Amino acid sequence: MHRVEKGGNYGWAAMEGPQPIKPNKIGPTPIRPALIELPHTIACSVTGGRVYRGKKFPELRGAYVFGDWETRRLWAARFDGDRAKEMPEIARPSVRIVAFGADKDGELYFLDYDGGTVHTIARNDGAEKNTQFPTKLSDTGLFASVKEHTPATGVVPFAVSSRQWQDGATAEHWAAFPGLSAATYHATGKPIPGMVSWHSFRMHFPKDAVLMRTLSLGSRRLETQLMHYDGMDWRAYTFAWRDDQTDADLVPADGAEIEVPDPTPLGNAPKRHWQFHSRSQCMSCHSNQSEYALAFLPEQLNRAGPDGRNQLVALTEAGYIRRVGKGDKPLPPFDAESVARERKIADPRDASEPLEARARGYLHANCGHCHSDHGGGSVPLRLPFTVKPADMKAIGVRPTRGDFGLPDACIIKPGDPWASTLYYRMAKFGRDRMPHIGAERPDEAGLKLIEDWITAMASQERKRPELAPDQLLSDPTAAMIAARKIGLGSLQLAERNQLLAKAAKLPASPIRDLFEGYLPQSEKGERKLGSNPRPKTILALHGDAGRGAKLFWSTALNCGSCHKIGNQGTPVGPDLSTIGKLRAREDLLESILEPSRRIEPKYAVYVAQTMDGRSHSGLLLVRDENKVVLRDAQNKEIALAAKDVEMLQPSRLSLMPDGQMSGLTALEAADLLEYLITRK
Repeated sequence: MHRVEKGGNYGWAAMEGPQPIKPNKIGPTPIRPALIELPHTIACSVTGGRVYRGKKFPELRGAYVFGDWETRRLWAARFDGDRAKEMPEIARPSVRIVAFGADKDGELYFLDYDGGTVHTIARNDGAEKNTQFPTKLSDTGLFASVKEHTPATGVVPFAVSSRQWQDGATAEHWAAFPGLSAATYHATGKPIPGMVSWHSFRMHFPKDAVLMRTLSLGSRRLETQLMHYDGMDWRAYTFAWRDDQTDADLVPADGAEIEVPDPTPLGNAPKRHWQFHSRSQCMSCHSNQSEYALAFLPEQLNRAGPDGRNQLVALTEAGYIRRVGKGDKPLPPFDAESVARERKIADPRDASEPLEARARGYLHANCGHCHSDHGGGSVPLRLPFTVKPADMKAIGVRPTRGDFGLPDACIIKPGDPWASTLYYRMAKFGRDRMPHIGAERPDEAGLKLIEDWITAMASQERKRPELAPDQLLSDPTAAMIAARKIGLGSLQLAERNQLLAKAAKLPASPIRDLFEGYLPQSEKGERKLGSNPRPKTILALHGDAGRGAKLFWSTALNCGSCHKIGNQGTPVGPDLSTIGKLRAREDLLESILEPSRRIEPKYAVYVAQTMDGRSHSGLLLVRDENKVVLRDAQNKEIALAAKDVEMLQPSRLSLMPDGQMSGLTALEAADLLEYLITRK
């Protein structure tokens, strides 16, 4: 959502929200940041609205009311300058909003696409918080004994062919349907009533169906995740298990995190952070494009279950799944012959399965729900196991979201996993790793599977190069090989410690990102932010402005080389003298941790390439028929003759480097934030 100004570049076709879709088509001027950016978890097709000027709802006066055609939601946004101050959801109508209008009194109306009818909003005076909603797992009725983890009668266990990697956690799955209801399986798919007519779903679930999964680390249960179908939408909930393992408590909608004992520590830390994802994060994977029920789909169920029988046969015979054909004609339960004709995902752990099928099954479960048609991924990569290799838009395809310094990189480079950005993203820690939700650690078995698959694509195998110890951090390829040795535990302790000591001295970079999770904690036991900072942890701490001032002006951070506060500092970037008056705490922290996420046009970095092959970057000071003048991060002016400039275009990257805060602890980051937020 943008506020449009004459001559503004809003990134049409090049950007989708903050994500670059066509990074080479930025345009001649910087892309202006959006006022509102909506994730695919809550919006897929935004319908622009109106500023409310009516009298019926005084609390909405002056708010910009808009909606989403696909997810059928209404929001009321308010702004402070060029930033959204708040955007509460005010309704979830049952209609698809295709246009807004207003009458002479300023009251809002909207048009329903499906029915062609006109609607307005009314106050729901009876809307109150559901006090009966279960806040403990024991209140859900899904377990006969929560303490013993024994499901209630009718809650049926099932297994999946290809499991998600979740940092070594194990998973148990169940499904529950009310009464004698069943899930209906349409082999060729059919639209669900109330949803778009062109989107077909194979599995139609009854109202109040529940899909459930419990994740455990070792013998400790961590969380039980529920997906509940209310007859119109799927909703996600998480229950966090208590330390005594007797019950689990409902996690807040925004998620949470805890420290738990680590049965498989990567470094010297005896505990690890475990993140309970927000409900919107859950729905980013369990989306309409992935048919919501990622695990309870035929291709995942077509395998032996807990009782040893094929699950599609057993579940249809028991009445949990009902098969129908054309015209909803009932079909008999699956048998050995009919189930053999159904698609199935290969189990990545089953060495008897073909290598390619196992690798594609792994990518399907871990990546395919987002990297699919309209799945929400920011690149046209397609990873469902049903997509033909030639249509994956990955094999032999150059990356558009960074090559991380890999030589002659492709997303998947046949025969060379160490020049494949897909492999690198799986191997790294922190931002830009994949999958970015649900896992923060490399999966060594998964990496070996993908390495073998990519290597086998070439007619002539490229063997993993053997490197001397002093070469292991020389480039990203060598570093990936070294990181795998650490992950697999194949280095002697002295070699490991020596390598990690060198890695700890590296600046934030693609090479350091491969080792971040293995680096030891400081002697004080303080955890550094590294490449995967946790904003909620920082915001929960009470920082000290005095300590933050010392950090800001320290030579380590060197913030004053680009920013002024009062009479101190250098005015390369924004003046921060009154930043606390202009920015909310959460907004300011986001800018510190992700400086390239939102860049004001006047602080956009330009890249100039000259005829002699040189490249310069900095803020654009002058551009005319005679010269181009840039100011770099050291506040030095770079003057170029216009005739010598071959190309000049804005960059997506901020002058403030990403990862500048990686060496701070969460408390130090809170101190820095407190110093800045008190500049008023």
